[in-house]
Amino acid sequence: MTGEFKSLKQALQSEPFVITAEIPPPVSAGPAELEAKIDLLKGSVHAVNITDNAGAVAHMSSLAGSAIVLNRGIDPIFQITCRDRNRETPSNVGPGRTRTSDQWIMSPLV
Repeated sequence: MTGEFKSLKQALQSEPFVITAEIPPPVSAGPAELEAKIDLLKGSVHAVNITDNAGAVAHMSSLAGSAIVLNRGIDPIFQITCRDRNRETPSNVGPGRTRTSDQWIMSPLV
């Protein structure tokens, strides 16, 4: 990308194509690993997709990861998958809860 940073919405409205990247959130609640990956992408992508329970293994929640992406200045793409939701929800909401305020926490009803 060249020129001024555009949000995903701006790029979708004005560019012939947009560039996104996908990052699986870390297994821990610590933001450092995720922030390092986001910083590598900054200025090269319009948005970052944060996967949800990648590989059916509990990770930081996609919601918490998306909040970190947004705080780093890139538009997040918040991903939710239904696979393993019943089994994994309690284990991946915990790590996210330490990184975001309670208003960001979402618990699907099953």
